[in-house]
Amino acid sequence: MHVRVCLETLSFEHVHICFASLQTTMILSTQRVTVLVLCVVVLCSVVYCISEHVMNNSQRWFADELPDPQELVNWTKTEMDEKLFKLSRWNGFNSSQYKLFVEHQINGLHLNNSNESFYFLEVGVGVGAFTRHILELFPLATGHGIDLEEKAIAIAAQVLPKNKVTLSVGDMMDTNLRPGVFDYVFVPGALCYLHSLINVKFAISEFARVLKVGGGVCLSMIASDTSPTGTCVTRIPKSTFTSNRDKLRVVSMEEMDDWHLPHGMGRYATCLRKIA
Repeated sequence: MHVRVCLETLSFEHVHICFASLQTTMILSTQRVTVLVLCVVVLCSVVYCISEHVMNNSQRWFADELPDPQELVNWTKTEMDEKLFKLSRWNGFNSSQYKLFVEHQINGLHLNNSNESFYFLEVGVGVGAFTRHILELFPLATGHGIDLEEKAIAIAAQVLPKNKVTLSVGDMMDTNLRPGVFDYVFVPGALCYLHSLINVKFAISEFARVLKVGGGVCLSMIASDTSPTGTCVTRIPKSTFTSNRDKLRVVSMEEMDDWHLPHGMGRYATCLRKIA
């Protein structure tokens, strides 16, 4: 799948470079030119994939600042409340504001019963702060978290109860998780770090694949075609979600500035339901 994504996301500049390199070969026979074209296109696609990998690694912008996971073992509950979310650079919040930030992101699902039992996936679980508050809100919930950063996963493993949450290193475009198993998928900020709208659409399809019919997915910190990008890589127009999709339907879409909390930044959040 990743080879297909790389080939499909080659930009005009990459294609131009590939064909410019052929200008000196036009005196060759047609057969030799054809072979050379194929070789150059393959080489360009490999170079582009490598550059994508380098860019992905560069987006793990907080990883080098993470503490040793063992340092968290002796943290009190108050320290967890006040310090854990800041390890993922959610600076500007106090503890109460961060909890409200989490709650706003799932409001579109109307989860009003704290005794509700459900199984959820968090994409970009990081150090576990978001999932930790979900479990505080819904003590009967269980979940699974994925993240590209192994060190963050190691911290989350110290923070989250092992009898309620499992964790793995994983890619949101290809989670390797079974289809139709989750009641909810939470994506608090990770989607905009993908490097093209094609990749975004692959990821959304993957969220739909692992959801149960009737289940919901909530995504936040999405940079629209007018909002600042900040650390995001890709702007995601609202039409990406509101246009007719085969399996997912929008149930809420909110401007995050309306929450009157830090990190709104002109971004938006949305929740969708799987209908088939």
